[in-house]
Amino acid sequence: MVKMAPLFGYEIAKKILLDKFCEMCEDVIFHVRKLCASIMGSWCKFMGEKDTEEILLSRFIKLCKDDVWGVRKCCIESFVHVAKICSRELRRSTLTKTYLELLLDSSRWVRLAAYESLGAFISTFARPSSESGFEVRDGSLVRVNADGELGDDTNSLCDEDAIKYNSFEFWRTPLPEIDLLLLEDDNAILSDGNNSNAQRKEQKAVREIDDAKLSSALEERLSVFDDNESNASRFAPIIKDDLLSYHKDSEELVETTPISELAIQQDVIPHELLEHFLRMGEQSAAQTVDLDIARHCAYSFPAVALTLGRKNWNCLRELYKKLGEDQLQQWKVKRTLACSIHELAQIVGTEITITDILPVFNNLYNEMDEIRVGVLKNLSVFLTQLPPNERAKYLPRLGEFLKSNNGAMDSKNWRFREQLAERLIQIIPLFSAVQVDKHIVPIALTLVVDKVCAVRQTALLLLALVLKRLSSDDRLVADLTNSLLNCLALSSSWHLRQSYATLCQRLLEHNSVSSWTFAYLMLPSLVALATDKTVNVRIAVARCMDRCVCSDTYLISTENAQASDLLETIEQLRNDADVDVRSMFT
Repeated sequence: MVKMAPLFGYEIAKKILLDKFCEMCEDVIFHVRKLCASIMGSWCKFMGEKDTEEILLSRFIKLCKDDVWGVRKCCIESFVHVAKICSRELRRSTLTKTYLELLLDSSRWVRLAAYESLGAFISTFARPSSESGFEVRDGSLVRVNADGELGDDTNSLCDEDAIKYNSFEFWRTPLPEIDLLLLEDDNAILSDGNNSNAQRKEQKAVREIDDAKLSSALEERLSVFDDNESNASRFAPIIKDDLLSYHKDSEELVETTPISELAIQQDVIPHELLEHFLRMGEQSAAQTVDLDIARHCAYSFPAVALTLGRKNWNCLRELYKKLGEDQLQQWKVKRTLACSIHELAQIVGTEITITDILPVFNNLYNEMDEIRVGVLKNLSVFLTQLPPNERAKYLPRLGEFLKSNNGAMDSKNWRFREQLAERLIQIIPLFSAVQVDKHIVPIALTLVVDKVCAVRQTALLLLALVLKRLSSDDRLVADLTNSLLNCLALSSSWHLRQSYATLCQRLLEHNSVSSWTFAYLMLPSLVALATDKTVNVRIAVARCMDRCVCSDTYLISTENAQASDLLETIEQLRNDADVDVRSMFT
């Protein structure tokens, strides 16, 4: 029915199909009710907000209270889709109350499904993109302006742009006008805060006195056992330590901020929903709901943070620290955090990233490879959120990705090295030429001689873009090209000599160096490889000649002193004995 409704149109579907669907929602066979619950979201999307609230919502809530747990579980799977159609007021009152009942359902599977979708349901309370400044498009978080149009891409910031970029001016709302009449009230509040600090110190001194009184009282109580002094002396220290530790633990619980108080510090999300979400990171939730409950919490964390906004980050700070520490030692939780930490950094901004997100990032940076790959995949996006001085601290640590978590280079984990080369390509614009030469060039030279072809091919593109970044400094370019000649063009391994020919092609394709620089530094070795004994090397040289060299006006003109030798080499390759070499020329 739900698939036929768009074919009939709104009027006919409402007149003929909707009433029948509502009857089926109350069918005696629970399989029918279960199917109705699973497609309720599609029906609500087709019928629109008005019909959903007037007709379908009451049926849906009744299905959420069905006697069969399978029907209630299917309702949870459709809950977010239904919530998106309803108005904000109904979502905050009726739907929230129903969802809280599902979170406390008698069925373990219903509770688990409700906690899995809790973050998605909370995200429906997010402010419009024009207010939050962010929007999710094609699965990625993008910045939008007040008109809903895409803003500037911060991922393309270089060092000079980052210096010009003022986070205080662009990332925050304008400061309000200061009312001098309110300063007296603020001073009064500060004085009250000082008084509260003095009261806490006084309470701490009182508790220390209570500990001493408790200890003396225990000794008096235990001295009553005169008839069995040996047992009294044996058990007295144990009872005393247990009671004192219980007394101190209760004090610590009082001093920490309860989750219920954190939930009421904001007005974006219903307090009860946020309270349940904050408890997902506790160890008790893993024992009562499911062991993977913390992973679901980590997965939904960026969406909840985006919903609350930066001003309510205090509500989530402690939970994020718990997830980063991961008391249950579940590596899946940390991997989930690693894969989304760049999105969270964009949401909370630079200051919060430095204070709260960066310590978690540093811990994930040193974890096992399954976790570090999540950090590596979005490393460039995360570094963009850091100021240049903080960003530069991670340059010397990039070489750590060449080795596995046990400290040795794993030849089998070639995809990890390929991922490293791809990320280095993205972070080149974030650093100066000197920084790139000092920290990224050694890694690129290591990757370009890798045993795996896919790693070498990505490293060749990396080197081409590195040379483009260094093109403003002739000395750096000359040093790097000399290193490439030694490790590639003059290598005894044919696949490295082939890589040199491919590198020359990449340099010309991306205009990494000028034609004069290429003719002076790279062309002589490329011409020499045209007579290589290995056919695959000559094929790579012929491909470079046909696609790039022949189309470069300077290289084949008389201005180039090597033009005559170059033209002879091209003609020699056209008439090569191997048919594959000749086929490279169109």
